[in-house]
Formats: sequence, structure tokens, C-alpha cells
Amino acid sequence: MPLGTTRGLVKGLLESESSKMCGSEFRLCFNPEFLREGKAIEDTLNPDRIVIGAINERSGRLPMEFYRSFYSDKPPQTLNMNPVNAELIKYANMLARLCEKLLGTDVNVVMEGIGWISA
Repeated sequence: MPLGTTRGLVKGLLESESSKMCGSEFRLCFNPEFLREGKAIEDTLNPDRIVIGAINERSGRLPMEFYRSFYSDKPPQTLNMNPVNAELIKYANMLARLCEKLLGTDVNVVMEGIGWISA
């Protein structure tokens, strides 16, 4: 989905259709999944991280509570941020996975080339 969709399109539609204000009258988060093809169950049960892109702190509390109860014995690293950063992380993860599949591709070289890391 295009960057900014959560805060732009989704938030606007929900507010318009419900006549409620996002953040105070309802909560909104973007919670990307990082599932590998053929490994969905394994990746769901053993994620290396959880990303929660919440409109505000209140909106991020409910998913945090859910993940704490779901992974009670071994909670994964949880990253809290705004929705557009969470959306961008999904794209960056897709780029890394693409680099893993393309023969001769080095994700570190690609990241350096787009200015995300220094040599």
C-alpha cells in the first residue's frame, strides 16, 4: 500500500464514515507483518520483531497488550512508531527480501547506494 495510506486515506475514511475523531474516539494503527513465503506459521509464532505504527500513544496500547499476552513466555522486540515509519519499514523489509532472492545482490550495497547506510 502507498506510504501515508494509514494517516491519509484510512484515517479520513474512518472519521468520515463514523463521525468520530481518530485517536480520541477510536484507535488506529498500522501493524505490518513480516511473513516469508511458506513460513507464515513459523514467522507468526516466532517473529524477530513487532512493529506498531500508532496514530498516538493511546492507539498503540491495545496491540501492545495483545502481543504481551500472546507471546507471554518469550515476547519479541517491539518497536513503536508513527504509521508512516511503519509503512516504510514494510517497504524496506520487502527490499531486503528481494535482495536475498536476486543472485549477486548485496542488501548492504543497495542500502549504501540509496543513502540508508554509510560505507
